[in-house]
Amino acid sequence: MPSKNISISVKTLSHDCQQVPLSTVVDNPPKGNLFLIDLNSGIQIPCQRETTDTEKTKITWIEPGIEKNSIKEYKLLASNTKSEFSQVLVKKSKEKIDVSIGESYLTSYYFGGSIHRPYFHPVIGPFGKSVTRAFPMEQVEGETDDHQHHRGIFSGNGAVNGVNNWTEGENCGYTDHKKFSKIESGSVFGHIVHHSNWTDPSKTKIVLEETREMKFFNIGSSRILDIDLYLHATKEDVFFEDDKEIGMISLRVATSMDIMSPEGVANSGRMENSAGGINEDEIWGKQAHWCDYSGVVDGKMVGVTLFDYDENYNHPVRWHARNYGLLTSNPFSTHCFNPELPKTGYNLKKGNSLIFKHRVYIHAGTTEEAKVVENSEGGRTTPSMVAFAES
Repeated sequence: MPSKNISISVKTLSHDCQQVPLSTVVDNPPKGNLFLIDLNSGIQIPCQRETTDTEKTKITWIEPGIEKNSIKEYKLLASNTKSEFSQVLVKKSKEKIDVSIGESYLTSYYFGGSIHRPYFHPVIGPFGKSVTRAFPMEQVEGETDDHQHHRGIFSGNGAVNGVNNWTEGENCGYTDHKKFSKIESGSVFGHIVHHSNWTDPSKTKIVLEETREMKFFNIGSSRILDIDLYLHATKEDVFFEDDKEIGMISLRVATSMDIMSPEGVANSGRMENSAGGINEDEIWGKQAHWCDYSGVVDGKMVGVTLFDYDENYNHPVRWHARNYGLLTSNPFSTHCFNPELPKTGYNLKKGNSLIFKHRVYIHAGTTEEAKVVENSEGGRTTPSMVAFAES
């Protein structure tokens, strides 16, 4: 059946929508390289298609800007010529995947070799410098060298079925690489789906199976990474203990962004969460929808926000946040943060799964200057949208 002209109407609610990914499902889109035409300005905006689990076609674009309580009209078109829009390039080598946006390198995702678990290093911010610490992957003068398991951006758990999959060493577990089912570049986002097993220290016993879906969006000088974890109890029940060393999404910022050194020396950094908490004393162990860590790198103020989304277990999550540069989300624990609260943890029954969805927002400026509060409204939910075929 030939495709029809498809119109898309976007209606914002109580907040502006600027430089964020939007998606909608469309029926029978045209073949070729998709793009939207803004019916008011005539501007072309690149689109990217993907097939959903229900065999529907979902298109995604970066919305350049709609004010709150507004409506924007688009028409979906396609071209058979090579896309002129810059690409998010994803390139795999033996033990890592490099991600670039246009001509600008963004990060590398390390998954192979002898590492205990995958991580991103470096993570390049809006001014061309890494917002994550280089240690222990690189030795950089002036950087701290504590906690070698705090590698860039990573996920880990210190107590799952008795296995420590947080630190590193002969008695620690692994997130062991199995395969990739998707490695794709695109004009709107790069897309990786990685399959791993959480194992005991010998790598002979599987604790759980993990599917990690990652998208890297082309939104200009800022950066958005979506990192979603799907944890499957395929072999037996899996118990996540009440332990502080848990981070379904974890970050170690560049040393110059620390709030205070391990020796107690004040630095340029600042943390703020969705509840208005500032720095470790007001954030550690507290529940919040998001937490932002900002500070100076090479003379420029930058920051990284971690978002925990409404559909995640135990949302809003508690944060294991330290003035020395660590920021992690911990959905399983209460007592380790506050001894007056009962021990919790979570038992994932055999055959069941848990899903944790996160957004990493890398920005210029302070929390306020980056409009983190405005960008967080509704989490990763989108404005009201309708796509319809013209008769």
